[in-house]
Amino acid sequence: MHEEYYSTHFEFPEPMCFASVLTRPPEYRTDFTHVGDHINIVTSGSLKISIGGRTQTLGVGCAVFLPHGLRHHVESPTGYSQIGLELVPAVSDPRGVSALLAETFEGQPQTVSLTVTHEKYLTFKQLMLEEGTLVRLRLINLAEGLLLECLAGKRQRTEPFREQLRQVLNGVDMSSLNVGVLAERLHYSKGHTDRLFKQNFGVTATEYIAGLRLRTVMALLRETDLSLAEIAANNGFYDASHLICFFKKHCGMTPHAFRNRQNGQSAQ
Repeated sequence: MHEEYYSTHFEFPEPMCFASVLTRPPEYRTDFTHVGDHINIVTSGSLKISIGGRTQTLGVGCAVFLPHGLRHHVESPTGYSQIGLELVPAVSDPRGVSALLAETFEGQPQTVSLTVTHEKYLTFKQLMLEEGTLVRLRLINLAEGLLLECLAGKRQRTEPFREQLRQVLNGVDMSSLNVGVLAERLHYSKGHTDRLFKQNFGVTATEYIAGLRLRTVMALLRETDLSLAEIAANNGFYDASHLICFFKKHCGMTPHAFRNRQNGQSAQ
């Protein structure tokens, strides 16, 4: 297995930057930090990816989503080949692909099982050696097809738990919501509840609840004239001071500043 690398050098529809194919020899190892969000799809051999002391082995047909700026270690005793998709976060993206990526992967490194074979790698490689408008269209079509397969595969795997969670949270009283209450409603232990949240969303149940609470508070600040004390009492905060500290930690501004900014935007 000899080393090779080919990539596209033309503009893809946002938010995708480029597609690449590469083959690494046995005993390959290095560290990476991607500028954009990156998806690696293994088409032959296997590799190990280590992030924060946790190592996963990826075989043929396995894809991994790697958020931008995340340093990770890659090694492969056998050597491997992969197709890579690079995407730039926070772009205009009128098609909503960035939002779908954020919703599906929650900005966390996650794996997906696909049906991609090495034939797809060879097709990408051959097209990258050719030129012309039709070649570009075919490459874009193939790359976006793989992206769609990754998104669909991930969402299909997590949908049962997402649906169960939606039903549990329907009409929930935010003032009393915590991990214990959530675990009881889901009929799981607290430990297993946390594991399910990490597997499906990449965050703990506590972090997920904090996100829910934050979105609820932001909506109330934006759409109502409720006082901070009223919002705090209805959403599980000890008092207005606790709410202010929580909001400032997550949003970088006070609830009062957020409400003023929203009102200013609405008036324009």
